[in-house]
Amino acid sequence: MNPFDGLAKLIVGFVHEGHLQAWSRLAASILATAFVSFFGTLGTSIVAGREPMVIAIGHASLVMALMVLALWLKNPLTRGIPILYPGKIEAARMEQLVADGTVYNPNTAKP
Repeated sequence: MNPFDGLAKLIVGFVHEGHLQAWSRLAASILATAFVSFFGTLGTSIVAGREPMVIAIGHASLVMALMVLALWLKNPLTRGIPILYPGKIEAARMEQLVADGTVYNPNTAKP
């Protein structure tokens, strides 16, 4: 019995069912989003010239984490896979969703 036969059947099964393509698309989407959001935010922060480089890198890292987290949480492939992240990121994510009008937060409503 060839030990690689089972692995080959598994890979061929993933290719035929489209799982490999779906996971590859998710990986490419996450990498492209991380790259664009990090360097876009970093460049904007540097060009604005109001923040030190360390703060600009911190802001870019937070934006990148929020963007990748949004992709992870909305993708049907990763719905059953839990991910843990700090409460500060969740607070920033909720703030962004409320600011975009995606989510209504009654705690922030003004009478």
